[in-house]
Amino acid sequence: GNIIILGYPIAAAWLLPHEANFFVAINILSSMVGVAATSFVSTQLLASGLEWCWCYYIPGIMLFLLSIGWFIFGSDKPETSRFVSRAELELLQSNTIAKRNESLLRNHEQIGGSPIVTNHRDDSADETLPLVTGAKPRDSYHCRCPHRERPECPANELKRKPNWLVIFTCPTMWALILVQFANHWTAKNATLWPTFYSNILHIDSSTIGIMIGIKGVWALIFGTLFAIVTRTLVINRPFNMSLTAYRRWNQAIATTIYSTSVILIVCLDCNRLANFIALLIQPLVSSFNSISHDQMPLDLSAEDSGLLVSVIRLLSIGDIVALPVSSYILSHAPDALAGDRATWKIVWSVGLAVRALASFYFVLVAKSRPKSYSRLEPSGTCKSLSEK
Repeated sequence: GNIIILGYPIAAAWLLPHEANFFVAINILSSMVGVAATSFVSTQLLASGLEWCWCYYIPGIMLFLLSIGWFIFGSDKPETSRFVSRAELELLQSNTIAKRNESLLRNHEQIGGSPIVTNHRDDSADETLPLVTGAKPRDSYHCRCPHRERPECPANELKRKPNWLVIFTCPTMWALILVQFANHWTAKNATLWPTFYSNILHIDSSTIGIMIGIKGVWALIFGTLFAIVTRTLVINRPFNMSLTAYRRWNQAIATTIYSTSVILIVCLDCNRLANFIALLIQPLVSSFNSISHDQMPLDLSAEDSGLLVSVIRLLSIGDIVALPVSSYILSHAPDALAGDRATWKIVWSVGLAVRALASFYFVLVAKSRPKSYSRLEPSGTCKSLSEK
């Protein structure tokens, strides 16, 4: 799961849209492999004297270390990355050319130009100059510089700088934060999960391990098929629906499945069967969310999508908000309430309400066209202009 977070910037900036979606789906599958492989280890951990909350502390420590490694060894350009082979570099460069041609065509039409057919050969000088959505072509940035034919002039070299104020106030940011809050609402009640399983669901730790293992294997099998189908649907959406409509349908299905899972857990009397069914259908929720919430930043500009998700995920904004609130509600409650089904109904219902709110807000801000939250600025001042 930690690798998924670090893979978003690569998927967004280096790959074509349908390839990026498939890449994210493969990352999700890798996390399911980890769930299936470590289910019995988790069972032994629960049966040992180690506190339950360490099940969350250990991944958190791993994420922190991986994040440090990412910032030290990671690279925002394939050409400077030590982990990209020559064949992979050629593929990434061809993808970059294709994405730039598509942006150039769209930008040309947005400024009132007639439709054009691009047969663009990417030059070395253009390789480091990404286009901004909605902006004019590249030459319009060089009108004030007398050295338009000299790419080595500092005024002709553009660098992308994040607009942090816009990023932290944009609807996309808050939609993803709300989603993270909903996802971690009940999962962060680490200290009382054993009480929930033993007093409410009446199952022991060994049964939990078996159920988690079955869930992981099922998610792996289903996710493999889902990744293939997703890649096809992203390219050819059913019923010729728009990308926004496609997202809304997926999110509606995911919310419905999640609601069914919650109702089975908190309302039915056949506790073990209900929880077993809920665990089996939850991978469906993750799969549909991989199209909607998780892939939402991939529809932003390639330069900003990885930045947005990295800021949200690595800072764990949704976790930071959800952890103290949910922990205060349950961890400070009396033991009698912790073992009461009515208390858990309230907790799960609140989580469901937040999830529904996140889904509703998501479909409002989801857009079918990329949007940029950063800006291009010259790396320096033209020497001729500065001398004057």
